[in-house]
Amino acid sequence: MKISITSLGSRGDVQPIAAVASALAARGHDVIFVTTPACAGLLQGTGVRLGLLDGDIREELASADGLRLIASGKKPAAAIRAARAICARNIDRWWTGIKRETAGSDLFIGETSSLSAMLSLAEASNRPFLWACMQPLVPTGAFPSPLIAPPQQPLPPWGNRLHHFIIDQMLWQSTRSYVNKARRNIIGLPAWPLSGPIAKVHRERRPTLLAYSEHLVPRPDDWDDNVSVTGYWFLEKPSGWVPPEALTQFLAAGAPPVYIGFGSMTFPDPQSTTRLILSALKSVGCRAIIAAGWGGLVPETPSRDVFVVGEAPHDWLFQHVALAVHHGGAGTTASALRAGIPSVIVPFMADQFFWGARLTSIGVSGPALPYSSLTVDELAHAIRSALADSTMRRAAARIGMLIRSENGIATAVGIIESVAVSSRPLKTPGLA
Repeated sequence: MKISITSLGSRGDVQPIAAVASALAARGHDVIFVTTPACAGLLQGTGVRLGLLDGDIREELASADGLRLIASGKKPAAAIRAARAICARNIDRWWTGIKRETAGSDLFIGETSSLSAMLSLAEASNRPFLWACMQPLVPTGAFPSPLIAPPQQPLPPWGNRLHHFIIDQMLWQSTRSYVNKARRNIIGLPAWPLSGPIAKVHRERRPTLLAYSEHLVPRPDDWDDNVSVTGYWFLEKPSGWVPPEALTQFLAAGAPPVYIGFGSMTFPDPQSTTRLILSALKSVGCRAIIAAGWGGLVPETPSRDVFVVGEAPHDWLFQHVALAVHHGGAGTTASALRAGIPSVIVPFMADQFFWGARLTSIGVSGPALPYSSLTVDELAHAIRSALADSTMRRAAARIGMLIRSENGIATAVGIIESVAVSSRPLKTPGLA
């Protein structure tokens, strides 16, 4: 069976679903994973065929629009304007490439960033479609949309459902003209109506996989059975990978350090952020590993108490640190939870505020510190408090055991294979 999987996102979007792709390939399926060059290395050695697109998401996040997107914080309108500009620049070449690479597929799986393209291709070829999502984007009365910072006051169930609807429509209406033009010109399908593709998936109860743990976000009672919360999808470190000798020496030279990394977040002035981090670490008096990430967080002068890594697998690295300071991206959040270590969340945008609030609610993190207003004193206090909080450490260890007992990949693979056999195809009115 040929299974096509696509993600246009950053590493935190691509890596989890790459783990599922690898598991499907190991079961004998012909799997092609379509993504941008920034994340191509994640598929090496997985047995998955790689389809590369023109246009790199890493370059986009470093562009003026990407910087505005990341700096949008709690302002959804600013985020939507920046995302719309990125969409306008890339949609034609990305959809053309996805169509080329996925030709002849028996099953189409779209991560949220590529949902519109993959759902359209599934319709055009009369094949089943499955949505793979890293966040709980299915409307519910239990909590508001995770795509923006949670409201200051809790909403009633009807308010949460309305919140989901409004955020979904804000995103859809901002790109509707571009998406519908691509559907007509590239896929050969009529335009979607005002309600949009995600509403279609919900309305038609299409199979939806949510890649996180119910121990963090319990499944709401008002979701239909087409929605599956599988547990996290972890891509293990590459076979044969060994840590650099300098890193192992640093780890052995003292107490477990603090990890600080913001993943794919980019900065107009990375040195300013690096200096803030170093000042906070000096105030606390602890050792640290700083992940340079896509933002280039590299100290100007070396220090024996700070080690800088380009990339290191979180499943290995987080076993050796006392605390993770990170942006609250879905992937890094999952890795910190599985490792059983506390977090300090510094959210920049979108769902990062939601995950930060969830970690606080289960006692494995203090209140989130939004990057837009972050100070040296706030960061130092948060690190110091988390390192000293034995109750937080016990809570983190407990949730780590629970998450390590789950097998989200096996659950997801089982559902995908059942969908391939039993799911009804996506017929489009007016098409043969």
